[in-house]
Amino acid sequence: MGLKLKLAMVASCRRGFSMLSQRLELNKLSINNVLERMILSYSSRLGKLILDDILKLSQLIKAHDVTTFRHSLDVALFSNWLANEASLPQKEVARITIAGFLHDIGKTNIPAVVLNKPGRLDESEWELIKKHPQGGVLILSGYTWSYDLLSKIGYHHERVDGSGYYGLSGEDIPLGAKIICIADAFDAMFSLRSYQQIKPVSDCCMELEKNSDSQFDGELVNRFIRVTKKVSFFRR
Repeated sequence: MGLKLKLAMVASCRRGFSMLSQRLELNKLSINNVLERMILSYSSRLGKLILDDILKLSQLIKAHDVTTFRHSLDVALFSNWLANEASLPQKEVARITIAGFLHDIGKTNIPAVVLNKPGRLDESEWELIKKHPQGGVLILSGYTWSYDLLSKIGYHHERVDGSGYYGLSGEDIPLGAKIICIADAFDAMFSLRSYQQIKPVSDCCMELEKNSDSQFDGELVNRFIRVTKKVSFFRR
């Protein structure tokens, strides 16, 4: 089975792929060819192996919770754009994009009724949610190609002021994790959830700016906002 056909299988896992493609205008990009390019860039020698594994992992996420799956695709795309805006080497862009796609794989250990609860989480549910970054690290640590992704996934809920899940702060937080953190937060605001309506891009950016240098890296926030102004995808 060829590489493009397998990517088509990934795309067919959810109807949201077609929705995303309709919303996306920049160079006719879609998340499946972004992932294809990133996987091959990450390792041309191991590309097929990684693709097979990611296909299985994507099916695992979708079967558990389709909302998390759609979110994962969006976070991969937004992380890719921000990493490129930050002028990172393409291999690092590839790592960040793949890590963005898999950042919530640990949520497959959490009941879907908790993930999609419309009301406020109770203390036990919140403690369960907070375990998902390291849960993802445990799942992916069994894959030989995942080593460079683990810190990005494990620390994507850290805050630059040190008040995140595990207490890392400032420069101790991996750059890739900071990028995924912004992409993750933006998509959470920019998407329809059981507990909220979609927010306008301007409101999402204002919220990022409001939490700049406390929750988010300020320079990366500025770069992401520049992306939203340059990419027609956000002008709707």
